[in-house]
Amino acid sequence: MSALTPVAQPEVWLVVGGLVAGYAAALGAWGRRLSPAGVASTGRQRLYFALGVGLAWLVGDGLVGALATDLLTVRALQSVVLVLLAAPLLLLGLPGWLLRRLLAPPRVRRLWQWLTTPLVAFLVVHAWVVLAHLPAVLEATASSAPLRAATLLGALGVGLVLWWPVLSPLPEAPALSHGGALVYLAGHALLPAVPASLLTFATTHHVAGYATSAGALGVTPLLDQQLAGALVKLAGTALLTVACAALVARWSHEEETGAPDLRVWRDLASAIPTGGPEPRSPQPRLEGHRRS
Repeated sequence: MSALTPVAQPEVWLVVGGLVAGYAAALGAWGRRLSPAGVASTGRQRLYFALGVGLAWLVGDGLVGALATDLLTVRALQSVVLVLLAAPLLLLGLPGWLLRRLLAPPRVRRLWQWLTTPLVAFLVVHAWVVLAHLPAVLEATASSAPLRAATLLGALGVGLVLWWPVLSPLPEAPALSHGGALVYLAGHALLPAVPASLLTFATTHHVAGYATSAGALGVTPLLDQQLAGALVKLAGTALLTVACAALVARWSHEEETGAPDLRVWRDLASAIPTGGPEPRSPQPRLEGHRRS
């Protein structure tokens, strides 16, 4: 079989199918009873969730999924897309009432509040980046379908932790202020430049398991490693910069028009009139804390 032949990845289909089935089941079982407007989800939320799941499937299955076990560059692309694109889309697709239901158990809620505290989230995300790109981990996941599934879920989970302080709709585990979110995202944009630079400017290849497969595809192992580092640095910084620009635009719009913060009000976005003072949270608070 050619190295460029798409190969179905059953573990990816299992993960994607589980996400879709779980989302549909939760909306059907709890939506009418728990949603503030009696509508389980908006069309925009369902679109965001579908886009997030679709991206996870696209980079995990077929040709991209097969090449991710042969080229570090493609593996890096996979990580960037899962953490910085698929995860925030999934979070935007989850209604606030559903997130509140999932976090209802006190221990789960306290753990999630702690994990998504900005400093802890920052450390968790970058610890994952280092761990997931250790040579031993890369070689193990390249040859194990269960580990690839765990890595895909792990990347999405870490992405949710990263984006929660920016996009959370829950007052009991709130998002940062717009200014705080900008500083937070800027930190995430700067730190990956350090490990990425170590790959980009390395003079020796560090992941033996990828050396043979990269050579078979006509790419030198060292060049593959350097391109992977450059991709993480440039694509990651570019995507986070776009997110900062979108945040600034939304912040400016709210200041100029008095529009509400749609991070909190997104479940009722279609019912909110343009302009006017920002209303308070439409959903009852649970025990929690505020962030500055």
